[in-house]
Amino acid sequence: MIRSLLLFALLPLLSGCEIAGVMAASYHATGTHEVYAEYQGLDDQSFAVFIAADRTIQAQNPRLVPRLTTAITAQLVANTGATGYVPAALVLDYTFNHPSWPAKPYGELAEELGVTRLIVIDLYEHRLNERGNSYLWQGVVAGNVGVVEADGAFPNDFAYTSGVSVGFPDGDGYGPDDFGADQILAVLERRFTNRASWLFYDHEEDNEPDY
Repeated sequence: MIRSLLLFALLPLLSGCEIAGVMAASYHATGTHEVYAEYQGLDDQSFAVFIAADRTIQAQNPRLVPRLTTAITAQLVANTGATGYVPAALVLDYTFNHPSWPAKPYGELAEELGVTRLIVIDLYEHRLNERGNSYLWQGVVAGNVGVVEADGAFPNDFAYTSGVSVGFPDGDGYGPDDFGADQILAVLERRFTNRASWLFYDHEEDNEPDY
């Protein structure tokens, strides 16, 4: 809104060519473009989403893994061409009853769950503050996303990997008077869910994204 008001305030001071240039720049800044899936192998396949995080991360935010598992599974179900999936609740129940699941061969894990694709996300960073400064927010969630093709030649290896890292707030100097901890967590989870899920289907992104 502010950007638009500034644009209209400047128009009377500009020439025709300059106006066209400003309008084009504004259109680009507020527009979107299509981004193609990096991994397109979920079509006509079944999948399950597993998220691993160390005890420190889980102790800091016990809701993080369940919420991300649920949100990413739902987003992939709604937007990919997968023909089957394991509901997040069943995956979370499995990981609770099989705490050593990360040590299992991926092919065996996929066979137990009856899927042809395993999406395994290893969360290696989760924080709300800059290290050494608990008074200002500088949230980060980061992880590696891997896909196992259980029906392929190498069912225990990743056929595709990508790193995902998101942050919030978008700038420095924000503290508890600006955002609550729950707000920071909610934005980080939404951004990580989008970035991790977008790897698997074509989608629209802002030309100048916040994350």
